[in-house]
Amino acid sequence: MMDTEAIKSINLELSPYCLNLAAKPWESELLGKNILALAWNAPCDSIAEDQEDIWTQKLVWVQKELERFKPCLYIARIPALNYQASRALENAGFHLVECYLELDHSLDQVPSVTGENLIRPFVKDEIAKLEDIAKESFQYSRFHMDPQIPPDQAKLTRSEWVKNACLGRADVVLVAEVEAQPVGFVIGMKKCLQEKMVGKLDLIAVHPDYRRRKLGYDLTVEFLNYCQEQKYSLVTVGTQAHNIPSLRMYEQTGFFMSQSFYTYHKHLA
Repeated sequence: MMDTEAIKSINLELSPYCLNLAAKPWESELLGKNILALAWNAPCDSIAEDQEDIWTQKLVWVQKELERFKPCLYIARIPALNYQASRALENAGFHLVECYLELDHSLDQVPSVTGENLIRPFVKDEIAKLEDIAKESFQYSRFHMDPQIPPDQAKLTRSEWVKNACLGRADVVLVAEVEAQPVGFVIGMKKCLQEKMVGKLDLIAVHPDYRRRKLGYDLTVEFLNYCQEQKYSLVTVGTQAHNIPSLRMYEQTGFFMSQSFYTYHKHLA
């Protein structure tokens, strides 16, 4: 479907800044169209107002050059403070789908679990059940918030994410168990940040039928405990500004907001 290597080699420069386009093969396969991530590599506060028209023209040129990759979805995530880039993207026909927040946890003080829920490692014969939980548990992701992406495809991105995590992509997968059945999960990764090992809460969900039982809270705390045991220096997580329940839970478990971004999409038929 896609000339992946050709797209990966693209490095479009706008002096003194850079626009980079990269293929997203996994998302492309799931959504049935070429997905291209546009990275806007420029300082948030160093762009002159009179450059916006030039930036917009450059984006239009990029789109014309890549007509051969239709059908296509462009994805751009930029710092929320970069209002010049936001206006340039909107002028080029991109639409805002989310405000994405990154939160950190120092691991200095990890709260206690409630003691009311059973949290344990997943077992492989539960993967299909975890996929079903993922399909029913999300509504705020950028795929779910894009009206041009069918709901079934948006759900598939979450279920496939869980399956891949359980098959080895993740460093840890914990589940919440009720009546001998998994009803929620948390996926954890590790990454190197400034030569330090950092934990990443990659994905978390509780089935809608089992919410308001502090299951998400206990899953989060147990993941923080795991990160402490691994001697990580920090834990990060990302969520949407409109996902108020998740933000409240992260605040209750000791996370604090560190960065904010806007995510834009543009579909080419």
